[in-house]
Amino acid sequence: MTDTTSKPILILGGTGKTGRRLAERLTAQGVPVRIGSRSGSPRFDWEVPATWGPAMQGVSAIYISYYPDIAVPGAADTVGAFARLAVASGITRLVLLSGRGETEAQRAFLIEQQCPLLQGFLLARPMPVDEVEALMSATPATA
Repeated sequence: MTDTTSKPILILGGTGKTGRRLAERLTAQGVPVRIGSRSGSPRFDWEVPATWGPAMQGVSAIYISYYPDIAVPGAADTVGAFARLAVASGITRLVLLSGRGETEAQRAFLIEQQCPLLQGFLLARPMPVDEVEALMSATPATA
């Protein structure tokens, strides 16, 4: 089981609009966070896969925000490779940011990656930030 009480949550795009807000709110609740960005420490860059492993080392969960957009050509392959590395590293909670108009791209990506859980505008209602925070800090159930 993943320890979400002491391990940080990696927030990719943590210096952007939604990532920054999520990081601030989680920090205010005492949840440790690690900001994933090109200027972060350790550094994270979608275009440099060698930065992915060090950024996710020792985290309990990852909030994935792909720039510029999950629907751009090549995004699914890149995020898929990242997700496979995360799962292979023992990370069991990955949350993929979904914007308006991205639901179909997100759904296709998750099905392609054989992900058993889906959430999005077609599958569930949008969630307020506090519910996303609760989801990110919750301990995953064991099978």
